[in-house]
Amino acid sequence: MSDNGVMKYLISDHLALPECFARSTVAITDNTGNVLAESRYMPFGEPRADVGSLDGTDKTFTGQRDIPDTGLMDYRARHYSPGLGRFIQPDTIVPYANNSQMWNRYTYVGNNSINYIDPSGHRCLPEDECDTPQGDIREKEWLNPVEPMVVGGGYRFNSEHRAIDLNPDNPKTNPNPDIVASTFGIVYSSSSCTKEPCIGDDVFTNDGYGNTIIIGYSYSSLPDRIKSKVPYGNSLFILYAHLLDPPELLPGDAVKPGQIIGKVGNSGNSFGEHLHMVIKTAVANELPFEQFVNKAKLEFTKTYYIWHSSRMKIENPNNFFVITN
Repeated sequence: MSDNGVMKYLISDHLALPECFARSTVAITDNTGNVLAESRYMPFGEPRADVGSLDGTDKTFTGQRDIPDTGLMDYRARHYSPGLGRFIQPDTIVPYANNSQMWNRYTYVGNNSINYIDPSGHRCLPEDECDTPQGDIREKEWLNPVEPMVVGGGYRFNSEHRAIDLNPDNPKTNPNPDIVASTFGIVYSSSSCTKEPCIGDDVFTNDGYGNTIIIGYSYSSLPDRIKSKVPYGNSLFILYAHLLDPPELLPGDAVKPGQIIGKVGNSGNSFGEHLHMVIKTAVANELPFEQFVNKAKLEFTKTYYIWHSSRMKIENPNNFFVITN
């Protein structure tokens, strides 16, 4: 950075990978390497020792923005108190639901700040998963579910077909390509057929969806170009249907960009391998997911009632992905 024409350099610590944005600012030097100011932190971010002042930046512990005179830090999704070692608002999701530490929605990085960081305010990450350069995290984390995004001979989105069918590029050589998560999200429903073969349109084939998974992508995890097309504060929910095999992921599981969530198939009411994809938006905490899941007796009932809530607004997939014919 430049200060009245004099170049100064911000020095960070070792907590994350060298290319990772979530590194603590610990010193400022001049262009000869002389230390002009220095700061160290306690494990949960409280200042431990200061020499001079880190003027010129508000990015301090793990690279997050310090809010002056409040004792708080801006972690994007919510505010964090280094003095308490806790967030002051509850998380809107429960990432890594199989970890009991995550069920305390005020907890910072599962109470393990030596080994983990929290770039978004939603979930802790191991150091070796933090590999996105600063400034580009949300722009780079919106991936196509399949490659290429081609309709081919399938159905397009229209007033009667409120979904889109994506066909593999070359069925002769790769009829069952991987389906991946577009960004960080949470599995809301994971359903499989209850009969073999999984063919038809009935209660045993998930109402024709076949093997199906629904993933919710929170508003804060969306890249800006996608967020601008979503009602403020709404989550984006994507239903992936006709999967080749029963989903291995379970409700509450966290997913990350590029993680395989299934393979293109033709289970249920399907004539040939394709991904049937439906996109909807809604405020996540206003959806009666648990109510329907607890009352459901059949897997298809879970998916059907969750997905057909009147509080969900259907969206055109072409607004979120570049899809060719």
